[in-house]
Amino acid sequence: MFRRIVFIVTMLMLIPTFANANTVLRVEGARAYLLGFLGGDGEIYSSSPAIRDDTLFTLRRMAYPLSTWSWVQAVIENSSVQGDVVTLTVSRPDIANFMNNSLPESVKEWKGYLSLTNVEVPIKKEEVKLKVNSLGEVDISKETLKYMLQAVEDDIIEALDWCAKNPKDAPSVYVLSLRAEARHGIVPLPEKIKSKIEETAKILEGGKK
Repeated sequence: MFRRIVFIVTMLMLIPTFANANTVLRVEGARAYLLGFLGGDGEIYSSSPAIRDDTLFTLRRMAYPLSTWSWVQAVIENSSVQGDVVTLTVSRPDIANFMNNSLPESVKEWKGYLSLTNVEVPIKKEEVKLKVNSLGEVDISKETLKYMLQAVEDDIIEALDWCAKNPKDAPSVYVLSLRAEARHGIVPLPEKIKSKIEETAKILEGGKK
């Protein structure tokens, strides 16, 4: 009886410890998702279980460099956990004024990113809610990840098509940097993306389509 009582008391003492550990893992998972996955920080991304899709990670960073830059600059000012929902209060650069809404999504990102040099960017505060399990994994279904990957690929293809049709206005420097990464990057890219980057870069360098 005594041993049973001791065991029960011990377990009751450990419950707050387990709860605190789960809270920490959830907050760290949410933080890693924002700064690692959305922010394109390879070290944070690779060391966290928040989300694991190397192709999506790489293509997203290539497609949306301005947004990626904004997220990696983010400062998490406060966090709270209720169940499996993590709420983060974040301050980060406001990139709205760098986006030309008449352009395809990734062209807006590429041009905006190239225009950041020596420009003061205002800071905005926002609240982000993420569903994170006790292991620190952000709750995103396989179907959603597949949709996200397709959306990123479509944005890159659309942007490259626009650049090929508008070479004088295209952010050539960025497209050529994409070609370098497609050729020498660690993560293999889908063949249709690699081919489109090569084709577009050739046009921007003065070659014929």
